[in-house]
Amino acid sequence: MSSVTTGKSNGVRLDWLAGALIVLSPLAFSTRIENSFGLPRMLIVALAAIFGAGHLTAWAWTSPGTVRRAWLARVWPILAWLAWSTLTTVLQHRDLTAMSALGFVWVCVLPALALAAGTLTPANRRTLLALAVCMGGAQSLYALLQWMQWDPLFGHATAQMPAVQASQRVMGTIGYQNTLGEYLALLLPTACWLAASAPGRRSRMTWIALAASMVLAILLTRSRGAIGAACVGGVATLALTAHPRSPTRPARFWSRRIALPATIGLVLLLAVGVMTRREGDLALHHRLQQAVDTRSAAWQQRELIWLATVRMVPGHLLSGRGLGAVARDYLDQLADALHSPAHAHRRPYALNVRETHNDYLQMLAETGVVGMGLWLIVLGTTLRQLGRSALAGSIAAFMVAGLVSFPLHVQPVAPLFWMLVGLGLGAAPASSPPMPPRPLHPLWGLALVPLLLAGAAVLYGDRLFLHGRTAADAGRLEESRRSYARAERFQPFNPRLRFFHGTAHLAAGRPAEALAAFQTATKGGFTDLNLWRSEARARLDMDQPDAAVVLLRHAAATGLRPDDVYPELASALVRAGDPQAAVAALQQTRLYATETELASCVIARDLITQRRIAETIALLTPLAASPHSRPEERADVLELLGSALMMNGDYAGAERHLSEADHIHANNTSILNNLGAALHLQGRTTQAMATWQRVLRLDPTNDIARRNLHAIGVP
Repeated sequence: MSSVTTGKSNGVRLDWLAGALIVLSPLAFSTRIENSFGLPRMLIVALAAIFGAGHLTAWAWTSPGTVRRAWLARVWPILAWLAWSTLTTVLQHRDLTAMSALGFVWVCVLPALALAAGTLTPANRRTLLALAVCMGGAQSLYALLQWMQWDPLFGHATAQMPAVQASQRVMGTIGYQNTLGEYLALLLPTACWLAASAPGRRSRMTWIALAASMVLAILLTRSRGAIGAACVGGVATLALTAHPRSPTRPARFWSRRIALPATIGLVLLLAVGVMTRREGDLALHHRLQQAVDTRSAAWQQRELIWLATVRMVPGHLLSGRGLGAVARDYLDQLADALHSPAHAHRRPYALNVRETHNDYLQMLAETGVVGMGLWLIVLGTTLRQLGRSALAGSIAAFMVAGLVSFPLHVQPVAPLFWMLVGLGLGAAPASSPPMPPRPLHPLWGLALVPLLLAGAAVLYGDRLFLHGRTAADAGRLEESRRSYARAERFQPFNPRLRFFHGTAHLAAGRPAEALAAFQTATKGGFTDLNLWRSEARARLDMDQPDAAVVLLRHAAATGLRPDDVYPELASALVRAGDPQAAVAALQQTRLYATETELASCVIARDLITQRRIAETIALLTPLAASPHSRPEERADVLELLGSALMMNGDYAGAERHLSEADHIHANNTSILNNLGAALHLQGRTTQAMATWQRVLRLDPTNDIARRNLHAIGVP
C-alpha cells in the first residue's frame, strides 16, 4: 500500500467513477416547467453511491488497521450525524416521504465516504475538480442562452408560458434558477483555485473565462442567497490560498492576483445591472435592495416559513421529528401559527413549501438538538481538516447559502457538496496512499441489474404519470385515469401519483375511489393544500359535509389561496346547515374574485329556499357594491339581491337592483319577470304590464309572464 502504481493499468477506479457520475448528473435534464421530478438524475447519484460503497468495502477489506483508523478519525462526525439521522427517522416515521429523504442523504454521503479514503492520486483529484468546473461553465453558458431567450432544449415549454419571467428562464439543465445559482456558487472557489494554479497563460485564461461565466450566470439568476454565497466563497478562497512568496517577503493581500478577479466581478455586476434595469422588481438592483429590506415580501415569506418550522421544535427538542418532517408537517404548523391573532397579519405571505429555506433550522426541526450539534461538528471539523485548501471556500459558500436556502436538501447541489467534502478529506496529510485501478469484476454487472431494472420502471412510470397529467389538462379524463392506473404498477409507493389518480377518479364521478386514493397519499406522507381540497370535494359528493368542513377549515387556516378555499368552505358550510358561518367565510376573501361571486350565488339560492332572507341580503350587498365584478356574475348577484329585497318588503330597492341587472344583461326573462313583480307591488301596474309583455315578445312560451298578466286582467 505504500507504493504507487505507475504506467498504464487496465481497470477503473470506483471512487473516481462515483465522483464523475455526480459531476455529470446535471446532464440528466430537469425542468420544473416539464415537471420531470429529477428522477433520472437521482438514479445517476444512486449509481454513484453503489460504486462508492463497493470501493469502500474493497478498500476496508484490503487496508491495514492503522489506515482504517486514520480514515475513521477523519469521517467520524459524518458517520455519527448519518447514524443519528437514520435512527431518529426510522423510529418515528416510515412513510415514503421520510424514507425518500433518508435515502437521499445516504446516496449523497456514500460517495463522499469513499473519496475520503484518500486513494485517489493528486492528478485524479484535480481532473475530477476540473471536470466539475467545466460542467459549471457549460451550465453557465447554457443559462446565458436561456436569458437571451434562445433555449434549444426547453424553449418550446417556456414559449407556451408567457408568465415565465427572464430570471425564471435562467435555470440551465438543473430546473430552477436559485438551485443553479447555488450550484455555481459552490463551484466558483474551485474555478478560482484552478485559474490561480494553472501552469500556463493560456490555461489560466481559460479557467478565468469559466469563472467569469459562472459569475455572470449567478448574477443573471438574481438569486440573493447564491450571490451572497459566491461573494463569501470567492473572498474566502482568495484569503485562504494567499501564501508568502518567500519567508522574508510575504505577499500583500491586495495584489494583481486579487485585483483581477475583483475587477472582473465588478464589471460583470455593473453589466448585469444595466442589462436588467428595465425588468421592474426583477432588476438586479431591486433584488439586492430587497435582500436587506426586512419589510419586503421575500423577508416576510421567509419569516413565516421559519416561524412555522420553529413550532416543530419544542415537542421533539432532542430527537427531532425525523428527516422529511418539514415536507409532511409544515402546512399543519403554518395553520396553527396563523390561527394566532399575533400572526394573522402574515396571511398574505403564506407559501406552500417542502423545505424551510434555512438548512440549519430545518436540521434542528428534523434531527433535534443532537443532530444539529453533530451537523455543526461536521462543518467545523471539515473546515479544520481542509485548512488553507481552496475547497474550504466552497464549504464556506455552502454554509452561507444554507442560511436563506436549502442546498443540503436539493440535487445536484447536495451530492456535489458531499463530493467536495470527500475530496477535501481524502487529500488530508493522513490519507491513504493512492491505490492502483482495479478491473471491474463481472459480479458488478449482476449487482447493477436490479438498479437498472428499477430505474427503467421508475422512468416508464414517470412517463405514464406525465401522460396522465397531459390527458387530464386536455379533458380526456378516462385516458388520464388509465394512465395513472398503469403508472401505479411501476411506482406503487408514489403518494403524489396516488393524489393525481384520486383527482381523476373525482372528475369521473367516482368519489369513493377518489377518497381511498387521497387517504393512501396522506399515509404516504404527501401533504398539500390541493389534497385537502380534493378530499373535501369527495366528502361532499359522498354527502359527508361535516368532514369536508373540517378539511377546508384546516386548508383555510394556512392562508394559502384564500380566493379558492373560502368559497369552497362556504359551500360546505351551507351543505352542513350553517349559512351564517358560510357568510363569515366569504367575508374573509376578496370580494372581486369570480369564485366568490359564483359561490355566493349558490349559497344565496339555498338561503332563499330556506327563507333566510336577512342572511341573503347581508351576503349579497357587499358583492353588489363591488366595482370589480365581471358583468355576468354581477347581473346574477343583482338579480338574487333584488329578489331577496322584494321578499323582505323593500320593493324600491328591489326595483333598483333588478333594473341595473337588466341594464347589464338585457333581455333576460328571469330578471324581467322579477322586475315586473317589483313594479306591480309598488302599484305601478302599467309599467309592470309592459315589462311582462316584453318577456312574452322574447319568449312567447313563458308561463310566468302569462300568469302574471292574467292576474292583473290582461288576456
